[in-house]
Amino acid sequence: MRVPLSALACFHVFVPVYGTNWKCVGDKLGPGERLRRNEFVCAGGSDAAHRIGLNSEGTLVQYDGDEVDWTPGASGKYLIMQRTGQLVLRDDKDDPTWASGCYAEGAFLGFLDTYPGLGARTFVETPEYVKDEDYWTVWSTDPHPRREVMDRTRCTPPFICKGRGTLRPKESLRRNEYLCAVNKDDRYYRNANSYMFGVDNKGEVVLRKGRYDPNIWSSGKDTRGGTELKLQRKGNLVLRDKDGNALWASGCKSAGNTLKLTGPALTMMDKHDKISWFIDYRGKHSKCFPDKVPSDKCAKVSAKGKVCKMKMIDSLNKINTVLEVKDLGNNRYRVTDDIEGKKPWKEIVEILDTGAILTDAGVPEVTCHDLLEDYEMEDDSQLTFKKQGKQCTEFSENLISFMIMEW
Repeated sequence: MRVPLSALACFHVFVPVYGTNWKCVGDKLGPGERLRRNEFVCAGGSDAAHRIGLNSEGTLVQYDGDEVDWTPGASGKYLIMQRTGQLVLRDDKDDPTWASGCYAEGAFLGFLDTYPGLGARTFVETPEYVKDEDYWTVWSTDPHPRREVMDRTRCTPPFICKGRGTLRPKESLRRNEYLCAVNKDDRYYRNANSYMFGVDNKGEVVLRKGRYDPNIWSSGKDTRGGTELKLQRKGNLVLRDKDGNALWASGCKSAGNTLKLTGPALTMMDKHDKISWFIDYRGKHSKCFPDKVPSDKCAKVSAKGKVCKMKMIDSLNKINTVLEVKDLGNNRYRVTDDIEGKKPWKEIVEILDTGAILTDAGVPEVTCHDLLEDYEMEDDSQLTFKKQGKQCTEFSENLISFMIMEW
């Protein structure tokens, strides 16, 4: 059952503390656990100054001392930390009266040990390879600069990039799981600036560039509630809810289909490498087995041994620099510069099958498609470029331009 919109609205109201017959049940509320009336999760397990729970009237409230610090204005019989990671308030009939709207399996409700005054939040444990943090926040009641505004919750679940940009038959993506252009291994991320396709926090299938950017394409609001997106053995991509009902499907069947993020588009390719379906990065959704498919300018940029040399004349700083891109083969390149006989840096650049460009230079995440579209080499009032030889390609020139502009 959907949560009524009125139940999700937050109000600036005074919610009194009804009596003193309440108790702290601990410092966290784990998956499947509940809070009933007069029960609270308290910072540190016993810090009554910072607590969240249900008062004697069943209203969900967060206290800072004796004052209500946050409330959605909704009441119920109990508050449950669902195993999906969503915090839900339910009435006597088990109908939801409020929900956090944030999902992350295994999440629990609690407070930051060091800064409990920043409000309650739901957490998930970080993977073992994350060394500097034990937990990540999924949802929180962080204070808003305007104290009179009670609706100040945030939803920031981490997501996992899976499959190295590829989904194979019988494999699936669950909520907050994506195919990402930039990843070489399965990894959790809280931010991403490259193309990603998967199931969002609300169970909708989306294609976007960057976690917080608008969707380039989506399966539609009427398909929300999905829990698993699976590539079936016969090649159909299907989104299902927790009860197994199909909410959306690509509709294109071909045994051996594989879903891939490529340079120009998200593509479904059959066992003969023929595109059976695609969504390009402008949001165009193809029919099954299209006659015209997106061209990939980056598919054949590598030709081992070629060296592009470009002289850059900096009229403002009175410096001449020779920048060089050497093709190392297998979609790997070495970029170096030579400032008046000195070579202060060199960087190795790699292009993944997804079209993503990887480098340790600390530059923004881009794809080969972005490079060719957005980083055309042009002279300006300060910089002038002159080719040295005839081995420079559009890709190598734009790679030099990208490194100059972004590093």
